[in-house]
Amino acid sequence: MAGPTEFGLFFTLLLSWSFCATPEKKVCQGANNKLALLGTVDDHYQILVKMYSNCTVILENLEITYMTEKHDLSFLRSIQEVGGYVLIGINTAPRIPLENLRIIRGHSLYDDKYALTALLNYNNSIGQGVNQLPLTSLTEILKGGIKFASNDHLCNVETIQWTDILNMKSQPKIKEESNSAEHCKKCDRSCYNGSCWGPGPQNCQKSKCLLGLVPTKQNQFCLVGTAATLIMFLCFVTRIYTSFWIQTT
Repeated sequence: MAGPTEFGLFFTLLLSWSFCATPEKKVCQGANNKLALLGTVDDHYQILVKMYSNCTVILENLEITYMTEKHDLSFLRSIQEVGGYVLIGINTAPRIPLENLRIIRGHSLYDDKYALTALLNYNNSIGQGVNQLPLTSLTEILKGGIKFASNDHLCNVETIQWTDILNMKSQPKIKEESNSAEHCKKCDRSCYNGSCWGPGPQNCQKSKCLLGLVPTKQNQFCLVGTAATLIMFLCFVTRIYTSFWIQTT
């Protein structure tokens, strides 16, 4: 009969394997059209819907352009990883829903410099533009910098601590607008360092640094790597323990 130690080990393994089990991901190719308009604006929208719907991983670039207020952009919510760059340009839709985008790898860069670019997202003639870009899950840009230009309605981006997201060892270019528009609401009081993607606690910037973990010079306590890295390590250790347990029982 198994003793308390064996039961404890079994429970730990079971809990660990729950982290290791991941849902099936849909991988999509992505685009390389930059700011080109593909047909009419509505034609362009339908192409983007077909290209990105239900995608979890984009192998190349994520280009979101020419989207207007009438377009349903919920198809973007499934995207979690981008292999190349992210371009958000010439949109007047008030909100670009990329809440689940976690990582931009930067295998290819916009203008050979930028992994994340948002520009010209305001139309002065109609007084409309992108107001919110909720990249609330984004914690890593592995290569390349960021560029924000001519986004007259975009809020809160200037509060983001980009040094916590970018790989500073690669000396990335950082070009951003200095101030939010007058209509923008301030970050919630609970947001660490006053950094957020929009109003409310749900839009606070997520930091890689967590209290109680490895101390660094930049932050008193900071997790080495990301939560995903920690889970991968946990999976690896779990497999070793599982193999050892099977061999010794």
